[in-house]
Amino acid sequence: MEKVKVKVLDYYNRPGYYLYMSDELFEILENAFLNDQLEVEVPKDRMDEMLEKLKP
Repeated sequence: MEKVKVKVLDYYNRPGYYLYMSDELFEILENAFLNDQLEVEVPKDRMDEMLEKLKP
C-alpha cells in the first residue's frame, strides 16, 4: 500500500474535512495528534479519496 506523508494539523481538528474523511484516515490522524506527531504517513488511496470528494 502506497503512503503519503501529511502534516497532522492540516487535516486533524478541522471539522470541515470530517464528512469526507474515512474512519481509517481519521484514526491515523487522531492517533498522531494525541502522540504529538507533526507529520504522519497515511494511505495514499484514502487521502486521494478524501481530496476527490472535496472538489467542487
